[in-house]
Amino acid sequence: MPDTRPIDIDTDRPLPRRQAPQPRLPRANRPKFGLFDALWIVLLTVLTLSVASRAVGFSPNTTGGLISAAGTVVALYLLGWKIRDRAAGLGAGLLAATSLPFLHLCAIAPQSALFMLLTITALFAFVAGSSLAALALAAGAAFVRPDGLLLGLLLAGLSVVQHRKRSIYGAAIYLAAVPAIWAAQIALGHKSLVLPRFGFHWEAIHFLAAPASLLILWFLLPLFAEISEPMRRARWAPVMLWGLLTLGVDMVYAPVSPAAMMLPLIAVVYVLGGGGLSRLLPTLTGEIPRPFLRYALAALAVLTLVGLHWRLE
Repeated sequence: MPDTRPIDIDTDRPLPRRQAPQPRLPRANRPKFGLFDALWIVLLTVLTLSVASRAVGFSPNTTGGLISAAGTVVALYLLGWKIRDRAAGLGAGLLAATSLPFLHLCAIAPQSALFMLLTITALFAFVAGSSLAALALAAGAAFVRPDGLLLGLLLAGLSVVQHRKRSIYGAAIYLAAVPAIWAAQIALGHKSLVLPRFGFHWEAIHFLAAPASLLILWFLLPLFAEISEPMRRARWAPVMLWGLLTLGVDMVYAPVSPAAMMLPLIAVVYVLGGGGLSRLLPTLTGEIPRPFLRYALAALAVLTLVGLHWRLE
């Protein structure tokens, strides 16, 4: 028989279950710029200019390139600091500040030194979260050297892929600015618009096979563990992609002398080496309970690397 019992309207009915909110992906710790960072920047600048004055010397022909080198050392520190931590930036800055071939190339190729400064600063601005500033600096790099267009296209593409705010506007502004920049170069007879040399250039491979470079490349091995983390991989992506792109361009396309073409590649190798060193140091000093002793050993490891690097060069 059918159920004829009266319906109790006062009985509480279970409410429909709400779906639990999806947890947000944790953000990587954003380092804050502090007094120690400002102090390291000053020390790295003084170290770069001191080494440059003793190894190369300042003259009207070398001053511009060496100033760009000092600015690049600061940009490398900021880039490594923003991607990972202070140790990564310090390792990258010390490697560049004590590299005699790096300072020598900056002195004899001021145009490429300025191009390198703009590219590293653009990468820092991009990692720091400002796509518009990064693309503006990339446009300046395209004015200095024509292969700077590749940097802007790379950063614009990454901005769209990573769904950054106002990425479409930044890419549109950059693509509109580049023809205007090149038109100004043609009107001014810019030297970077000479016909490039196509072919296979071995200078990039020779640089990577040099003893000092091989020492730094050993510290790229910890980066395999670093880039296995999604948050870290997203930060390292523009630097690593730009390094691979620069290496490929160096080998087949030379708008300037092959030696000057290597400057951006050298800077990328330094910041990657600093990142690998920073990844390695906690493993070496993690079991030491006293923080002061850990920091002292970490500083000793960085200075030892710099000393070997300088000696091999």
